[in-house]
Amino acid sequence: MDDFGPQEWLSALRQLESALGPSFERELAPRLRALAAAPAPADPAERLLAALELMDAYVAEQEAHASAATACAPGCPFCCHTHRVLVSELEAVLLVRAVAASPQRKDAVARVQRGRPTTDGPGSSPCAMLGKDGSCSVHRARPSTCRAYLSTSRKACKLYAQGRGPRPDTIRGYPYLAHKMTTAICAREAEDRAGVGGRTYELNGLMRRIFAEPAKIEAWRRGSPTHEPDLVVLTTPAHAPV
Repeated sequence: MDDFGPQEWLSALRQLESALGPSFERELAPRLRALAAAPAPADPAERLLAALELMDAYVAEQEAHASAATACAPGCPFCCHTHRVLVSELEAVLLVRAVAASPQRKDAVARVQRGRPTTDGPGSSPCAMLGKDGSCSVHRARPSTCRAYLSTSRKACKLYAQGRGPRPDTIRGYPYLAHKMTTAICAREAEDRAGVGGRTYELNGLMRRIFAEPAKIEAWRRGSPTHEPDLVVLTTPAHAPV
């Protein structure tokens, strides 16, 4: 994989290669090389989205190798009520664009403006991206933390959301590991290209702040995040180990 791309990716890719063994070179490496060789979108957020969608396809194809099949499906919203949803700046850019372009923009903005911070565990405020029909209203732009959450039981998720059961089991096989590590690598590279600072925010709080001011909506939509220091959950230094 020395031919893959930016040097800052290599240590994390080596970790991934070690974890996956022969399947890395056989199945995942060609996809990553193709991603690196393809003309990169000038917009770093779109580059990140391309990487996220590549990994979604990879996880879907490799699900048979995991220890259990995912129970996740459209209209199953329980995890949207039980998790603290964290987003990077570029993921937030994608979300702002998706909400601003939504055919149901008025309803989407109203949900954002009503949103309260998400937390881990039953009783959390729902993710502001959750639509009235129980599906994600910004599914194509959803954050990597949502994409990588692969539950093995819809019933277990429902009981957990109702406070009547333990936290559900999730798939932890190598597709999950590949998704988590590779999207983290791609996010770092895209953020470096964008010149943004590796800041992580809680989704509802950040989106509510952005959609309170038209100037902030426009700045994030353009891919120029405003710094909201009081909302930062985590700051990751550039090129830190993934």
